[in-house]
Order: sequence, then structure tokens, then C-alpha cells
Amino acid sequence: MHTVTIYPLGNAETMLIHLENNRKILIDYANMRDPDDKYDLRCDLPKLLTDDLNAANSDYYDAVAFTHLDDDHIHGMSGFFWLEHAQCYQDENRIKISELWVPAAVIVETNLDGDARILRAEARHRLRSGTGIRVFSAPDTLKGWFEDEGLDIDDYRSRGLILDAGKIVPTFNMTDDEIEFFIHSPFASRTDDGTLIERNKDAIVMQATFKSSSQLTQFLITADITHEEIDEIVKVTKYHGREPRLAWDILDIPHHCSYHAI
Repeated sequence: MHTVTIYPLGNAETMLIHLENNRKILIDYANMRDPDDKYDLRCDLPKLLTDDLNAANSDYYDAVAFTHLDDDHIHGMSGFFWLEHAQCYQDENRIKISELWVPAAVIVETNLDGDARILRAEARHRLRSGTGIRVFSAPDTLKGWFEDEGLDIDDYRSRGLILDAGKIVPTFNMTDDEIEFFIHSPFASRTDDGTLIERNKDAIVMQATFKSSSQLTQFLITADITHEEIDEIVKVTKYHGREPRLAWDILDIPHHCSYHAI
């Protein structure tokens, strides 16, 4: 049976999905716990995740999705993961990422520091090499980055490294994995002059559909979008005749269940 484990972290959350074929997907990582504060009862995230991988005799995730660059969704990632862009992040105790999922904003955003800057460096490195990454959405800012790098964005799109909303992530499928991820966000929208801009606050939003013994379970993963972005997603999904993609059995209430979501 598929297992979805959610590790609550106060003002952050990490979701770990186990599949029956032993593949694992991690959605966001933020180690916010203060080990020196006896009143901080949040989980020891690195230990929980490492123990889980050790029990499976594994040292990697098949996919790690960082839905957006807010600190409470990436905090401590540079101390936990094996990162390919620099040897200082490659000691033997680090956890490897087979495939990194990021919104286009992770590639193009500027004036970053800390873990956000390091995640951007890793994503850019993987994108340049053309392996181990999926980038969600392709606004004109991303096209500009490709041009500056002397790379052909159409080639990357044809290889499935850049994915637009309305697509299924090809890393997983119903036949082999009994799961699929449908991308709701971010999607790009054209202005009056034809420019493609980012929408939906740049965060990854997906519908995960699990299949077990012919029973389907749908899970909406919503990151930190607000009710305005939810409204846009609903309108666009209905416009394209994809209303079943709005269905859910499990809902990750966005924005940490705050009033912004409703």
C-alpha cells in the first residue's frame, strides 16, 4: 500500500511519499527545529528521514520537489543533501537526489542568500548539464536565462526537462508506479504585449493520483498559494476541460491553514 507521511514542523511542512515499488518522493525540506530549546517539540527531521532511508537500505530519493524558495520550505537543505555543483556538499553522510523538481523562479530569481542561493546554484548546475532535474513552467524570464547561457530552451523542453502546467510529470506513471503527478502551477500567462509572465506566486502545485487495487486516491499538494491563486487555478483548469484534476480525497490546505488560503 502507498504511504504518505507528513512531518509537521510548526510553520513548515515536509511530505514524504513511499510507493509500493520502494520509490520515494520528498516534497519540501525545512529543518526548523532548535535542538537547544527543550520546549521545541518539532521533529528531528534529518534523523527521521535518514532513519527511514537506512531502513530501506537506501541513500537517495527518486525525486525531491522544492515547491518554492521560502525559508520554511528549504531551511537546512544545504546541510542535508548531496549537491552536485560543489564538492563541499558531497560528504558520505549526505542524501542524494536522483531528480530535482523546482519552479522556474528557482532558476531565475536574483538577490538570494543562504539555502535559497545554494538551491539555485544546484538547480542551475543540473539544468546546464541536462540531467537530474525538472523545471516547472517557462516564462520569458527563463527563456532569457537560457539565451544568456547559450542554451536552446526548445531542446530542453523536448526532453521533458521543462514542463508546463497541464502536463503529467513523466518520472512516474500508473503502470510502473501506480501514481502520477499532474501540474497545476506555476503556469505562465501572456500580457497584452505577448510577454509570458509567471503566475500563481511561482509555487509548484500538483494533483497526485494514487492507484491501489483499482482504487484511485487523489491528493492536492498546494504549497503556500493563497485563495487568489487557487481561484486562478480553478478557472484555468475548467477552461481547459480538466475539472477532474480539481478533485481531491486528501487536501493539503495551503499557506499553513492560514486565512490567506480561504
